[in-house]
Amino acid sequence: MENQFGEKRNMRWLLWFAGFFLALVAIAILYTWRTLTWSFSEGERVGYIQKLSKSGWICKTWEGEMAMVTMPGAIPDKFLFSIRNDGGSY
Repeated sequence: MENQFGEKRNMRWLLWFAGFFLALVAIAILYTWRTLTWSFSEGERVGYIQKLSKSGWICKTWEGEMAMVTMPGAIPDKFLFSIRNDGGSY
């Protein structure tokens, strides 16, 4: 069915839906990029590296486990961490 300007209503609805869908995809991409590049903390930890392995099927990352000991003979507290690039830290 055509309106007074000769445009089809179905085409207008389809374009609106496509624009809405593309906007959602763009928002999802920006949100993912921002969460993966923003660092929410900085600091240092002291301890011994117990485990370090490279894992992942598509995105290879280094996964590690550090044992933090406050004094000799105490039970260590484990700190799990990830390194996304091979260069280590900056």
